[in-house]
Amino acid sequence: MPRFAFVALLFLAVSIVLGDESDPAAMAAKERQDRARSVLIEYRQVSRLFTPGKEGQKAKEGKATADNRIILDGRRVRIEDNNPSRGMFGSFSPLNRLDTHDGDEGRTLYLSGRGQSKSSQGLIYSTTDTITAKPVDCIFVVFRGLESGFGYPTLAMVKPTGRGESIEKVECPEFEHVAPARVTRYWVDPAKGLIVRKIQIEERGKATRTSHVNYRQDASMAWALIGWRNEYPSPEGPVGLIEECTVTKLELNDAFDDETFRLAFPPGGRVANRGAKKYFQVTDSGELQEIDEEGNIVVPWTTAVKDWTIGNPIVVAGIAIGVLAVLGLVIVRRRKRRT
Repeated sequence: MPRFAFVALLFLAVSIVLGDESDPAAMAAKERQDRARSVLIEYRQVSRLFTPGKEGQKAKEGKATADNRIILDGRRVRIEDNNPSRGMFGSFSPLNRLDTHDGDEGRTLYLSGRGQSKSSQGLIYSTTDTITAKPVDCIFVVFRGLESGFGYPTLAMVKPTGRGESIEKVECPEFEHVAPARVTRYWVDPAKGLIVRKIQIEERGKATRTSHVNYRQDASMAWALIGWRNEYPSPEGPVGLIEECTVTKLELNDAFDDETFRLAFPPGGRVANRGAKKYFQVTDSGELQEIDEEGNIVVPWTTAVKDWTIGNPIVVAGIAIGVLAVLGLVIVRRRKRRT
C-alpha cells in the first residue's frame, strides 16, 4: 500500500471513531481560528491571461498587477479588491471593488462602475446569517475554516475520501465536500499542522480551478500564509488564467473600530437595495434618494401632495372655498331641523 494511502486511511479511521466534531483537520482549524480573532492581510496578485492564437497567429498573454487588502474581525469583514475582471481577447478590465459586512448589513461598491456605466454603483444586502463580503477561500480555510455564513463549506462539513496526494514529498490526505453542482476538494499537510495545501473546484466532473497554498514557519501562528497560486483551465489549452498571489503584510489580533466595516457610498452614484428591491441616487450630502429603474426620483405620496398644494394659490383658494361650503351646508341643515 502506498504511504499516502495509509495516511489517508488513518485519517478516515480517526474521523469515523471520534466523529466529525473531533476530526483532526477540523480540530486544527479551530485552533487556528481561535488564535486569530482578527486578521489583516495585504497581498499582491499578478494575473496572466492566455489566449491561444488561431490560424497561425501567435498566442496572446495579458498581464495585470493589483494590491489588495482583507480585514477579518470575528464575522465582520472588509475587502478591498483591485483585481481586474477578465475581458475579451486576452485583456483585463478594471473592477475596483469594495465589500464590507458589519455583522448586520453587507455593502458592495464598484468604484469604477460596471458594464457600460462608468459612475460608481453600490449594493446593499440586509442579512445577518450570510456574510456577503467573501474573502479568498484559502484565507477563509486558514483563518475562518469552521465559521459558517461565508459561502464556503466549512472544514467540519468535508469528509475524508481515503485518497491522498504527495505535495513536496509529504503525503497529504484528501477531503471533499460534495454539493449538487460542485465538488470542493482539499489536501491537508500532516507535517504542517494539517494546513490546507491544495484546493480544487470541480463542476460537472471537470476541474474549474486549482489552488496551491504556501506557508512559512512563524512563532505566533506556527505556519503563516505567504501566498497562493490559482490555475483556471482553458477549453483550448491546459491553463487559461494564472493568478500568483503574494502576501505582503499579515497581522493578527489588531483592534478595528466600527467604521472600518461601514461603507459610505460616494455622491453621484447609484445604489440598489437587494432585499427591499429599491434603487437610490446618492446625493451630494451622501444621503440615499429613492429613484425608479429609469432613474426618476420617487417622491412619497404625502410629500407630493404637500409640494403640489403649498405655493399654489389657486389650489389653496379652492380648498378654502370647499371647506367653507361644507361648513355652510352643515349650518343650513341644523337650522332646518330646529324649525
